[in-house]
Amino acid sequence: MSNDDLSVNLLKHTLHRLRHLYETEGFKPGVVLEIGLKPQWNVVIGSDGQCGMAINFTGIHSLEETAEPDLEKLKSYIGGSLVAMADEAIASRDVHMRSVGVAAMSALSQPFLAADSLRTRGFECVERPAVMEDLIRSTDIVTVVGYGGLVRSLVGICKEVHVTEMRPRETFITTVIGKTVDYGPKVVTVHGERENEFVLGRSDVAILTGSSLVNGTFAELLAYSHRARSVGLYGPSACIIPDVLFEQGVDFVLSHRIRDAERFRHDMVNDIDMETALKAHQQLQVIRKGPANASLI
Repeated sequence: MSNDDLSVNLLKHTLHRLRHLYETEGFKPGVVLEIGLKPQWNVVIGSDGQCGMAINFTGIHSLEETAEPDLEKLKSYIGGSLVAMADEAIASRDVHMRSVGVAAMSALSQPFLAADSLRTRGFECVERPAVMEDLIRSTDIVTVVGYGGLVRSLVGICKEVHVTEMRPRETFITTVIGKTVDYGPKVVTVHGERENEFVLGRSDVAILTGSSLVNGTFAELLAYSHRARSVGLYGPSACIIPDVLFEQGVDFVLSHRIRDAERFRHDMVNDIDMETALKAHQQLQVIRKGPANASLI
């Protein structure tokens, strides 16, 4: 079975768990009201505040030419079940469809990302920004897959910070011209994606991008991280229930819960930078294992 198939299976199992949660909690899954296609992100607006987003690898995240989204197919989902759309879309080889499927799963996950619901299922939920010190040791080698804002919070609290990226390394280089020409960053070491296995294999803590759920690389990255003391998943595309992720070896998830669905829809329509809007107006969460086995340090 390919790594992509393994990643799809994880999404399928998570969707099955979502169905079970809706049945046992007596909630009703939402219907699809709108789908937003934006640079970098696809957004799903569902009923009852069930909203989500996922990377679509366009804009600054574009790595290669991708097919145009099938607008008629997407229109056919409007008014239908979020569950049915997610079930069909997450198995697609088309990146836009897979992205819409993960966004729909994020939407479906929202009722079960509330702190009380997470605690009932044995997870600890921390809703504050400064949590990295609780997860990282000063002697740790930490690797982040995907260069994002999280990297900044790691500098200075661990021994080494490494980042692996699919985008060209020069995307992240600063040329500093003084009496000599120098280059940054100095506090982070940036690697290409071909170094994933080596860099993750020597890391104490591995933090994987949620976009790996969309492009089918999650299972591969998780396997490379098997020697790490702790493995995390982060980013807007990681905003799904953590139950199956934790069963597969993830120890913590850093993402956001949609606490203001009206604002989320407003930002979908009006804000170019959806990720910044998410961080500004929604609830940061760090989810980890419950008190009996929560210690990551």
